[in-house]
Amino acid sequence: MIRRFARRLGKSERGAALIEFAIAVPVFLALIFGIIEFAWILNGHITLTGAAREGARLAIVSEYTGKTDDEIKLVIKNHARTFQIEDDAIRINPDDGEGVVKIEEAKLPLLVGIFPFIDNPHLINNTIATMMEE
Repeated sequence: MIRRFARRLGKSERGAALIEFAIAVPVFLALIFGIIEFAWILNGHITLTGAAREGARLAIVSEYTGKTDDEIKLVIKNHARTFQIEDDAIRINPDDGEGVVKIEEAKLPLLVGIFPFIDNPHLINNTIATMMEE
């Protein structure tokens, strides 16, 4: 009787698809969520660089437009809305450089946040943009 049960158990393929599905789905979901998280962080880097560039552009033309440093910081923070940026983390014209903006620290909240090796919020340090007056 045990032999007959063992033979039937060895030949049966019922449930094999369920086991394959149970193994494949977590791997597939981790891959998809990893792609989404990587794209979000890459987009954040691009957005922060664009915000620094916009601030540098405003800093170089501030003598003509009359923009103050606080107004430039507000424009930078509005351009990078998804980030948490403190006012003192934005340096405008450090070391008397004209048209230089340095964002020392910006925090990007993650979308998925399930990966333990990626800090949430993701910290981006020292984004610098420079514009030169012609």
